[in-house]
Amino acid sequence: MDKSAAQSKPTSTIVIQPVLTVEQVSYQYQISSGDWLHRKQLSLQALQQVSFDLHRGETLGVVGESGSGKSTLARIVLGLLRPDHGRVCWRGEVLHELDAEKLRSKRKELQLVFQDPQAALNPRMTIGEILAEPLNTFYPKMATLQVRERVRGMLKMVGILPNQVNRYAHEFSGGQCQRIGIARALILNPRLLVCDEPVSALDVSIQAQIIQLLQDLQRKLQLSMIFIAHDLSVVRYISDRVLVMYLGQVMELASCDDLYAKPLHPYTRALIQSVPIPDPDLEHAHTERGLRGEPPSPLNPPVGCPFSTRCPYAVERCHQEKPLLRPYAERLITCHRVEELADEFSTSTVRPSAQA
Repeated sequence: MDKSAAQSKPTSTIVIQPVLTVEQVSYQYQISSGDWLHRKQLSLQALQQVSFDLHRGETLGVVGESGSGKSTLARIVLGLLRPDHGRVCWRGEVLHELDAEKLRSKRKELQLVFQDPQAALNPRMTIGEILAEPLNTFYPKMATLQVRERVRGMLKMVGILPNQVNRYAHEFSGGQCQRIGIARALILNPRLLVCDEPVSALDVSIQAQIIQLLQDLQRKLQLSMIFIAHDLSVVRYISDRVLVMYLGQVMELASCDDLYAKPLHPYTRALIQSVPIPDPDLEHAHTERGLRGEPPSPLNPPVGCPFSTRCPYAVERCHQEKPLLRPYAERLITCHRVEELADEFSTSTVRPSAQA
């Protein structure tokens, strides 16, 4: 074989495909308004052209104010809602194109951890029965002894003593109930875990324990995870990348380190500036303000950039023309003025608490 031909042969590269791909997903809720004589239907745009991907073993943090579409996104990813436009691909298959039987089989791979741990557990069932229920549903032929051993092993994995298997949910603390909820979500050996505000109802010290538990389980089980939260400090310590949402749209998507070190979208920056600093001197010395005003109604969103009504950097174009999600500086961002603002933000710093 000719040596020059061998040298010119292109080298093959290994491309790691994402396990989850969300492409241009949009979703509307239909809402009835008015009294029974003047009833009319209104459309609430919960999601608009949301796109991202997720790899095996990766954690994507999703942040934004209430009403930004985070929970709707979680339900679409899990196949509980069908998108109006776009598609959700899980391991190469489009979820909303599967028939009922195939979609049901996918439920084992896609599981959810709820916000309120005590409300998510059936008070009439023991925790042993709660954890055994998914096994009995998806594996009805599994032997009783095998189910029992699986339940006890999962309780031990999340830090609950197996001898407490016959106790009820009300006999446990909030943190313990969340551990039980995580055990129920993991008992079917899923590949994707969606955590919808899983620590917001817990004390700060318990939050840290649950976050550590999720990280340990993720490493052990090679889980992919979507972690939804309001608390930016919590998202920072568990996420590989962060997706910032506002009024159903993606404002910024970047690696966790890049986003917290230098947020480029004004909304992302405002969110970080709004985090209180537990030091009176630093808080008093910090002059840059966080979020101002109230978000507009999703029933009547702004014509241009959704954040333009609250953005201190908005110009006429921002109010008239909707920006597109585009790549910039190793991230995706939805902002007309990102090039100008990147230079301006480079001379200022984010809050000390965000940089710590």
